[in-house]
Amino acid sequence: MDHFTISDIENLSGIKAHTLRIWEQRYNLLQPKRRESKHRYYNNEDLQHILQIAHLNRNGYKISRIARMSAEQMRTLSLDKGIDTALYENFVEQLFNACREFDEERFNKIFHTIFLHIGFEKVMTQIFYPLLERAGIYWMTNAARPVQEHFISHLIIKKILVAIQVLENPSNGGVTVLFNPSGEHHEIPLLFIRYLLKKNGKKSRFFGAGVDVNAVEEYIKLQPVNRLHIHVITNFSGISMDEFSEQMLSRFTKQEIVLSGPLAASVSIKHKRLTLIHSLQELLEFCNGTEVI
Repeated sequence: MDHFTISDIENLSGIKAHTLRIWEQRYNLLQPKRRESKHRYYNNEDLQHILQIAHLNRNGYKISRIARMSAEQMRTLSLDKGIDTALYENFVEQLFNACREFDEERFNKIFHTIFLHIGFEKVMTQIFYPLLERAGIYWMTNAARPVQEHFISHLIIKKILVAIQVLENPSNGGVTVLFNPSGEHHEIPLLFIRYLLKKNGKKSRFFGAGVDVNAVEEYIKLQPVNRLHIHVITNFSGISMDEFSEQMLSRFTKQEIVLSGPLAASVSIKHKRLTLIHSLQELLEFCNGTEVI
């Protein structure tokens, strides 16, 4: 998307249209283009420039000072300050509002804008994960309907699938099977793990959520598998995670077992073939090839 109205810029940056016009008129910070109809619009470079201005302003720089900065000074200071948390929160809010109204076009427009500036991995960790968390909270407090939560999940899954598809297929190395056992239906974390593995040149086979372990066992009889990666969020069977881990280790004696997700923290047993991942940062490092201690 390369054409934005001032209303779009207001929504994406969190800066009111009235303020944007003042910055334009008083400080010449913005230079919108005009269509043949004389209507003004902004492009991606304009949006990036406005986001930098908004970011620096939120971090204590006065507009009068920002107006005197060169483009390079502004870019360097923005990098030094890092991406503003408030800006991420604004994007989460905008995406959530789009989903509450079932506005897929608006969701896509905001997503592509964010993606252009921070990349897909950060969209997942800084935008989509908080978005899903917010949707869950709203659902639990009856502030949102289940169908809205499903709509959000559907849109995010579509984005992950596209991101996976455009990556080059790994040609070497061992294979990781990704699945969640029967009763566990959270598919998005598994898909993100598949994206991370493929991005880092690692082969995987995606079985999805709610999978009968017998099906995994049958597959392993036919194809070589080095690792089983299971992301656990809910107590799907009622047994303890220690008992589940022991069952997996005894059933799959030649594979490394990886458990990630909230319930991984409840595993107390230790085994040379069992790897526990307790946080999103550990997950990113593990998929990147960094050993989890």
